[in-house]
Amino acid sequence: MKVTAVLLSALAVILAVGGPGAARAEERPAGTSPHPAVGGALADLGSQDDAVREGAVRRLMKEADESLLPALEQMRAEGDRSLRMAIKPIADAIRNRAKLRDEDPDVRRSAASDLGSSGLVESIPWLEQAAAGETHRWARYTMQEAVGLLKLASTDPTVKIAAVSSLGELRSQNAVPALKELVQSSSDSGATADQKNVGVAAGEALERIETWSAWSTAIETIFRGISLSSILLIMSLGLAVVFG
Repeated sequence: MKVTAVLLSALAVILAVGGPGAARAEERPAGTSPHPAVGGALADLGSQDDAVREGAVRRLMKEADESLLPALEQMRAEGDRSLRMAIKPIADAIRNRAKLRDEDPDVRRSAASDLGSSGLVESIPWLEQAAAGETHRWARYTMQEAVGLLKLASTDPTVKIAAVSSLGELRSQNAVPALKELVQSSSDSGATADQKNVGVAAGEALERIETWSAWSTAIETIFRGISLSSILLIMSLGLAVVFG
């Protein structure tokens, strides 16, 4: 009963604020309710059926935007533990989706990083769209890296191999643990042909990342040595002048 009451209260909030896309309400035919798919998905979040709840999460991730956050926060505050756990990743993802449009590139990078580590594959289109129009180099890099990390969870070996290759080209240090896991899985006795193909691609990507890391470390060490040597040289010259 409590969950039902929370859901009804949340639906009332949606109707009060006009729901996602309220700014386009004048474009909808008269007499239609705003975004019934979102309302139905919110109701399904209270289901005891895992499949129904997962379907609700996918619909919310596809249809909802930041205007749904007040309703989600109300549900989190009044719902039980399982409902709060189901809502939190959705609310966080919607917030990060809005941050992908922030004026500060650091905020956009942080949002992309959070989405990449969330495991929510539904956020891939958001990241791809944001990366396509991103002008800041490192913000675009983080978005592309996040897309690659999320696509590693795909069941399609073609998609997974493409993601592995993309992460290798990006020299993504964040992808190293996942790539090592793919290589390890491909070496198991029960590995399928697809897993072995993915493992080969992951091994090649790892080699590229590790080679780049070795060169970067070497160059960084050289510059650090030059910097320190210049400081010591200036100090020695100063002492020579003072005590010369």
